[in-house]
Amino acid sequence: MHMRAVILMLVVTLVAGTLAGCGGRAEPPPYPSVRAMRVDYATIEVRVSDLTPSTQVGDIRLVAPDGRTFEPESRRTVRGIAATSERPAVGVGATGGSESGVDPSISLSLPLTNWSWFRTEERDIRAVVARIPVPGDYSDADEGWHVQAELIDAAGVGRTRHTPVR
Repeated sequence: MHMRAVILMLVVTLVAGTLAGCGGRAEPPPYPSVRAMRVDYATIEVRVSDLTPSTQVGDIRLVAPDGRTFEPESRRTVRGIAATSERPAVGVGATGGSESGVDPSISLSLPLTNWSWFRTEERDIRAVVARIPVPGDYSDADEGWHVQAELIDAAGVGRTRHTPVR
């Protein structure tokens, strides 16, 4: 009788866990990221990505340690489509060495929390890319240089993000 109760508890737990994994989970909206990097001796590229459809990008500028600002010479919006899908996967591997021999293996992976196998989800992606000429007194070693980007949400509220140049 005791063994039957343990098996029943395991089955109930497994079913409850499986059903909990089937519930839809809303993905949080992406938080815009701002990256700045020196792409060559004369240009700093700023990329503001993970933009929601309602987020706009205002001013982008390079800020010197003494507060001077430098505007981009060019700016463009990049649009595309990102696709994701969860499908069963097969992996092939091997372990071991020369003396002990090689043990080949094969594995099968099934995503148990998403039963929409073979369905691809697409989403629009949008980013703003700006190119700023490197000022004559710019120094990679001086950490005071940074990029400032203004992000404006659907309500018209602007937030300023700062990021160092990498």
